[in-house]
Amino acid sequence: MTATTPEQVHSLHSRSVAAGYDPDVLGAARVLVVGAGALGQNLILDLALAGVGRIGVVDFDRFEPHNATRSPFYPSPDRLRRFDGAKAPLVAEGALALSTAHDPHLYWTEAYIQELGDGAVAWADVVCCAVDNGSARAWLADRCRLLETPMVEGGFHASAGHVAVYGPDPKDPCWRCGAPDVDGVFSCTQYALAVEADRVVPAIQNTAAALAARQAEATIRRLHGDRHLAGHRYYDDVRDWTQSRTVELSANPDCPGVHYPACDTIELDVTSSDSLADLSTAIEAQLGPASIRLPVDFVRATFCPACGTLARVDLPVWAWARERRCQACGGPHRPEPTLAAPSVIAWLGTATKDSLVALTTCAEAGLPAGSHIEIHTDSRILLGTLSDQLVWQRATASP
Repeated sequence: MTATTPEQVHSLHSRSVAAGYDPDVLGAARVLVVGAGALGQNLILDLALAGVGRIGVVDFDRFEPHNATRSPFYPSPDRLRRFDGAKAPLVAEGALALSTAHDPHLYWTEAYIQELGDGAVAWADVVCCAVDNGSARAWLADRCRLLETPMVEGGFHASAGHVAVYGPDPKDPCWRCGAPDVDGVFSCTQYALAVEADRVVPAIQNTAAALAARQAEATIRRLHGDRHLAGHRYYDDVRDWTQSRTVELSANPDCPGVHYPACDTIELDVTSSDSLADLSTAIEAQLGPASIRLPVDFVRATFCPACGTLARVDLPVWAWARERRCQACGGPHRPEPTLAAPSVIAWLGTATKDSLVALTTCAEAGLPAGSHIEIHTDSRILLGTLSDQLVWQRATASP
């Protein structure tokens, strides 16, 4: 379906042009789609058919048989075996085959978005959030705001769903304004409440398709420079036409998210495999004493929710949330006899280079390749950028 010349592109998209789309704008655009489930796949389908030239697909999950009824890119048995059922490469490959862009590039990573890091957010013109996990949405909300990238978010519960548009302006509401306690939780009670809130009923195909159309349209309009949807959320229920409505969102003055002006940037001669001590040294050499805000809390030790044992974790909070049991309860975390209480780190001082946590690598602390480090001095906030770059896969035509 891919057009080979500019003339063929405009001929192929003649009806889209009549509706106000610019194939040149869309062909040069970069959209990151986080989540390749029912909503994400329908969204990626719409973006590929609209001619968006660069689409990045991020998902850690695999296809299961019950996904077939709501997955436009559900693979054949042969294709399913090629990637062991991984959604990200299979969806990217399927979207490449349907793209109407002049020179389509479909990228993919089989990972959690926090593992991929800031490089993907900084790469995108618009980030589309299609995940059903609160901590991932909170991470995306903060990183999009910090890197001045618009975010179009969607979610659902059976036949009902919503789409919201968040701009990068620090004065505007962000996703975290309505969910201030989701990220950074490490108490068992808070975590349990967050998980309960995340237990959504999967969308039926009609809901996913209808929401994806709204999310795709909001994304395409933003790519064309239309900003008037920012700060609004649209609600719909495909089974009850009386429930459709749009609301204007409000900023929460107590929101823990990023609500301060854009930061100046500095380059750091530090990679994600270097230690936090190396990072602290590099920052202090350029700026003097400073504080470093981690993207998410780093859990050194906390209680096992099954037995109450204080366990050593040494993971970002989102990674700890995937497996929270100590070794005695069948989990990976060993008992921690040297600490008397849980230890969770949100900030580091440049003096931290002499402490035990400084031996942790940047990647282990939640700063993978391409990350932007939030640095606070007495007079200003800056972003320091790690020197290694985002690496992900490019989809190729299926055999």
